[in-house]
Amino acid sequence: MAGTGSLSESAGVRLRVAAAAWAGLSEAGAEVVVEGDEAHHGARVLRLGAGAAVTLIDGAGGVAGAEVVAAGRGEVRCRLTEAVRREARPRPGVTVVAPAPKGPRADAMADGLAQVGASRWVVLRSERAVVEPGAGRLEKWRRRAAEASKQCGRLWDLEM
Repeated sequence: MAGTGSLSESAGVRLRVAAAAWAGLSEAGAEVVVEGDEAHHGARVLRLGAGAAVTLIDGAGGVAGAEVVAAGRGEVRCRLTEAVRREARPRPGVTVVAPAPKGPRADAMADGLAQVGASRWVVLRSERAVVEPGAGRLEKWRRRAAEASKQCGRLWDLEM
């Protein structure tokens, strides 16, 4: 569905690709390499093999159908079966301004905000706020939100 910021079709398996991995590529037939933790997840956890259909997303509105060419240690090679398309960020955007809860509830909050379609989470810092998130925690919450976005088919990541 154009302009909604999520996938409308039954997407099946989604893999996150770094925007730089398909920079300059846009046509069907181009080869894209998925690396790192995402490649491990695809090859070892999902057990993707040659011929598997996947949807590649980059968290910044980019999406394309692809077919796995080869999956091995550290990388999954995919061939685009359709041109990369860019979806606009959903409007209106929803910004949530709230302090980070203590413990695992902050992880759950990042996950939940991504699932319901919030555009941005501004972590409120105040005199009485209990949690003062550092760079490590913010990165952890970004990863958690990115995983939730991939799972529910969002094309745009939650900003923090």
